[in-house]
Amino acid sequence: MLYDLAAYESFMLDYSPRLRQPGYNVMESIPGNVITALEYSYARLGYKKLRLLNKTDVKWLVEAWGEPQKHTTLNALHKAVWDRFEATLLGRAAKESDLSNLHYSSIISIMESPPLPSYYPPPLPTSIKPKSSAAKAGWICIVIGVLTFWTLIGMVFFSVAMVLGVVAMCNNRVGEGLAILVSAIGSLALCGVLLMTLVFGTVLGGMADAMAKSPKTQVQRLQHR
Repeated sequence: MLYDLAAYESFMLDYSPRLRQPGYNVMESIPGNVITALEYSYARLGYKKLRLLNKTDVKWLVEAWGEPQKHTTLNALHKAVWDRFEATLLGRAAKESDLSNLHYSSIISIMESPPLPSYYPPPLPTSIKPKSSAAKAGWICIVIGVLTFWTLIGMVFFSVAMVLGVVAMCNNRVGEGLAILVSAIGSLALCGVLLMTLVFGTVLGGMADAMAKSPKTQVQRLQHR
């Protein structure tokens, strides 16, 4: 019924001065069966302070039930119930405030505590970086490759040095890794040129000796004499 809804709505205050919060928070904390169990009547409650009723509703109420004895709200009739639940919320807010103050005090005590002892070891300087093991191995492979370039083993060491150069670059050693990679490729090319020169020189020298020892060449020499 509309009048019942208007009566229940009049139990809620717009603002709770004790809590400094909207009255809706108190109203929400009260169980519905408690509100519906509050006693009231049209004669005691009236209609002038029921905000949900419009002029047409009031006209019908007066025609049906006549004028009431007084005009008030459900909150005024049962203020003790409202005060009880308001006090419950006030106590809960006080507990939460105490916990917040305790937490704040703990933070302040930590901030005001003395600094850590000075005997803790200082951090390692960030500017000094240990030399990468991949870089060391790369240079070693290049040296071994140069010493054994005349065999297939030397080419294997050059290949390994190239891989280690790439690994060094991946480990934030871009300069060293690039130097190893370029050195390995350059050494491989230089050793290849030297090896080809040695092979061709040997072949050409053998061919010259063979031609010098051939019968035709010996006949030509005798004729020239």
